[in-house]
Amino acid sequence: MQVLFDEILRRLRGSDQTEVYPSFDAVPVGKKSAALFTVLTAESVKLGTPFPEGACVCCPFSAVFTVSVLVPMTSPLETAEDHFYDRLLPRMRGIGCVLCEVRAARVDVKLGRIIMDARFTVSGISMEVVSA
Repeated sequence: MQVLFDEILRRLRGSDQTEVYPSFDAVPVGKKSAALFTVLTAESVKLGTPFPEGACVCCPFSAVFTVSVLVPMTSPLETAEDHFYDRLLPRMRGIGCVLCEVRAARVDVKLGRIIMDARFTVSGISMEVVSA
């Protein structure tokens, strides 16, 4: 599942987004972009019953991810919304993720940011080659 997380992170960054971070990174908020940055969080992964397929073992899965856009409290909310709908949503859909929920923006006083969250699901089959 780490491969899936890394691929989503890579796709969100694309060639033009350097300010996309995993939720578990060690970079303090103060060292991230003052204008806008994005955080990817893996919320849950469900694995189905594995089954053999030739030389592979296949395992159905579904995963839920949250994409959060953080902007300064002095920014208009449209800054986060525009970034999400114009850049991030098309990239998540391009990976095969389905938008489940866009949460109301909230203010995090400790971080000094407005945060807009969206939840996505993705499902598929993971294949692992079995060595004899």
